[in-house]
Order: sequence, then structure tokens, then C-alpha cells
Amino acid sequence: MVLKPLKFVPRLSIHKLRLLRKIFVDNLSSKENLINSLREQIDIVNPSNMGDHVKTFCHHNAEKIRFQATCSLLLDLLEARWNISISLDDLGFVISKPDYNKAFEGNSTEEIKNEMRKVQLVNRNKQVESLEFQNFISRMERPKPVGNEIKSILNLIDNGKELSEIFTDISSLDDEKKISLLEKIIQPEIVVCFPDDPLFKEEEHKCPYTGLRLTDIWKYFRL
Repeated sequence: MVLKPLKFVPRLSIHKLRLLRKIFVDNLSSKENLINSLREQIDIVNPSNMGDHVKTFCHHNAEKIRFQATCSLLLDLLEARWNISISLDDLGFVISKPDYNKAFEGNSTEEIKNEMRKVQLVNRNKQVESLEFQNFISRMERPKPVGNEIKSILNLIDNGKELSEIFTDISSLDDEKKISLLEKIIQPEIVVCFPDDPLFKEEEHKCPYTGLRLTDIWKYFRL
């Protein structure tokens, strides 16, 4: 299937449109430099002011906000392997969705998975770096009293080093003994996370081990 390119003309002043196109012209030979140049244009929102978006935006005019929002959009698309070129018909851009089949042609299944994972991690990392998610992660990892103990979501995560040592110790055993030992070590438990809806008000919504909301636990491990 032929992927049809899209025309995109940002609602910016002529001056800002020319500035944006110049960034692309100056970095035609390097996609990495283009991405870095676009990122350098974005300074309205940064870690020091993410706690108050409204107050931050009030200090900037609409043109600056639109320009930086456009840079952010184009940056996201480039990092996700979209193709962006300068339009020859106007002051806009031509944007086309990546043909992943062609892009990964000849690569092994594992290589394709790794590349696709990188694409997905771009937006995931931006989300995790936001103040909202940083506060959420801190709250989930902060120890709090649960009965007579102090626990957090970290109590639900096994010690990777200990597991690695156990697997190394049993690696030389025959399959039957391995399975027998693994059944004692690994005991998976499926817990249903019911939504916050009156229909499920009688269901359990909190983890019996940590006292945390099950939906928050699901959200944490989805990050």
C-alpha cells in the first residue's frame, strides 16, 4: 500500500515559518542534528517549571507558544521515524508515515523488535519524565505502614540479583529437578484489577500485601 504524504503548514508568522524551514535546510545531512536543533528551540516547559504550566505559559506570547509546539510536534514525529521534508509549493512541510516493512527489510525479528521498542520508548520516556508521573512514582515507592510493617510497591518486585544466582545454581541440574525447584521458587499469582465503577464496588480494589490500589499498581508496572 502506498503511503500518501500529508501537507502541513503550521499557523505561524512568515518569520517563524522561515526560521523553522531554515532549521531543516541547515541540517539536511544529519537527522540527529536536526532533532537536536529542534529540541534546542523548546524552552517554555522544562523540569524547573513543570509544576505550573498555566503560570509558565502566561509569560509567553501566542506566537512563541505555537512555534515551540510545532517544533515539539515535528521532533516527536522525527524520533518516531516519520519522514519530514520542506514543501516546494508553500512555506509548509510534507510529512509521510514511515514504511516499517521497508525500513526493517533484511533485519532479523529480534532487530525489528529492538527498533520498534526504541520508537515506542521515545514517548514513554517523555511521559515518565513529566512532573505528574514523577510524583506518582515517588508516591508508589514511598514506604508506608501496612499493619505492623512498612511497605511500598518495591515489596512486589523480586530481587533480580538473588534470582540470577538461583538460576545459575540450578542450571546444571536435569530438567525434572529444575522444574521441581522452580515450582517452589516461582509462584505466580493473577490478580484482577477492577475499574473504579459502581458496578464493581463489591470487588477488592486494594493489594492485600501493600495496601496500594490495584489500578495504581497496574499503572506503575505499565510504565
